[in-house]
Amino acid sequence: MSEFELICFQMIAGAGEARTNFIAALEEAKSGNFQNIDTLMKKGDDAYIQGHHAHASLIQEEAKGN
Repeated sequence: MSEFELICFQMIAGAGEARTNFIAALEEAKSGNFQNIDTLMKKGDDAYIQGHHAHASLIQEEAKGN
């Protein structure tokens, strides 16, 4: 797997994990179970940030001409 493919995979995985956690938080709220929402939202934010960092590194490499 090339470095480019790995970065793309990291972006997709981060976004997917974030989406999964955000939807789980929404489902918990719909069920009236508010205890886990903060944890799920934090996990979603962390996953989104990981995907964002992968994306930013890809942009930086492109700016360098790589």
